[in-house]
Amino acid sequence: MASISTRTRTSDGATTHRVMWRQDGKQRSLTFVDLQSAMRFKRNVEAHGPREALAILDIVDSDAPALTLGQWMDDHVAGRTGLQGATRDKYERFAEKAFPELRDLPLAAVTEAAIGGWVQRQEAAESSGKTIQDKHAFLSGVLKAAVREGKIDRNPCEGRRLPKTLRQEMVFLSRAEVRQGARPDHAGAVGRPRSVAGVDRHAVRGGDGIAGRRH
Repeated sequence: MASISTRTRTSDGATTHRVMWRQDGKQRSLTFVDLQSAMRFKRNVEAHGPREALAILDIVDSDAPALTLGQWMDDHVAGRTGLQGATRDKYERFAEKAFPELRDLPLAAVTEAAIGGWVQRQEAAESSGKTIQDKHAFLSGVLKAAVREGKIDRNPCEGRRLPKTLRQEMVFLSRAEVRQGARPDHAGAVGRPRSVAGVDRHAVRGGDGIAGRRH
């Protein structure tokens, strides 16, 4: 978290706004002459981390216009050829909605830490491992193209370890277990899931058991 302290100098009445945050175990601060810039920097510190916020500040303060990730992403998808309709729709959806915290970052300020923060937020939102992998692969392709075009030096997505969706182990219930689970007075008995109670014992045909999932 970061905070803003506003002070007015008694000598000339000028007002300054100091943004304070902790970094590497130390108190850090940066002073701004206008509140809007201070608040913008504070938001970037909290959303992306202090290093990324300082990188954004350096790029914004330079004379060169800053190409944002969102702009590059949109141009990249629009310029892709050979995409089927459904694939193009998915890529456009990813570009528009999958990276709201990263789209406004200057392309050069999209660091490994920023990507890591995005992955953590996806996990916190309980996105599946497959969904995170699909979106990350798309983002990595976008940034790889930026490297080829000389927009950035390296792809910050490379080497990122991503969460996986674990497959549930399959177990098989015998006819006797299915019959027992189908009786109201035995629902959930012997550690079996209560969902077995709803199984129709007459539905077991052509084998000695049915497939279920371990809960």
